Amino acid sequence: ELAHVRCGIRVTAKDWADFWIHEGSGTYMQPLYLEQRVGSEAYRKKMKIDLKRVLNKAAIAPQPPRTTDSIYFAQSGDDAPGGDIYFKGSWVCHSLRWLVGDEAFFEVLRRWAYPDPSSEKTTDGSAVRLVTTDELIAIAERVTERDLGWFFDVYVRSATLPQLEEALEGGVLTLRWDVGEGVAFPMPVEVVLDGEPRRVDLLDGTATLEVGAAEFEVAPAMRVLRRP
Repeated sequence: ELAHVRCGIRVTAKDWADFWIHEGSGTYMQPLYLEQRVGSEAYRKKMKIDLKRVLNKAAIAPQPPRTTDSIYFAQSGDDAPGGDIYFKGSWVCHSLRWLVGDEAFFEVLRRWAYPDPSSEKTTDGSAVRLVTTDELIAIAERVTERDLGWFFDVYVRSATLPQLEEALEGGVLTLRWDVGEGVAFPMPVEVVLDGEPRRVDLLDGTATLEVGAAEFEVAPAMRVLRRP
């Protein structure tokens, strides 16, 4: 609930279609707190627990306008994301952190709350504002100086998660994202090769890595939200 002072009061969704903004961000503050107080393993355990609660029934940020019932209550039908605004929303933050790196990610979080750095010191409530998903995407793109539309299109505008396909032939590992025909998804993947983690860029949605006879594991740290 303390997280809602920042994600829900200071930054509030303009429409119910954007309700994931404060619920997802607020939920993500829990593993962040564990990471700071206990350590990275506690963070990973909490993310793993929350992943089991992701249902992917519907997009967590459908195009507005939407009603409370059509977003918040899962029993209203298959087109309601229900709890995904919390747990999938948190995993969107987690995946964005892996994509852009810690320094840029935490600057994005700060600018989501305070677009103007001067507002960080205000105490009169003037920094409180209503926001949309598109506004937060624009802020993230400005901070990171990169196009992130593809990331949010897949994770918040769609219900279906991307699937990572693996193929090994002749000592060469091929990785490919499947997110639907004609959809670009250049999400990097971590591969642990002989005990050493490597960040593999899939700039066009595919990548190859020579592994030879070495032992390897793809995405063991669960840094990216994807289909199991």
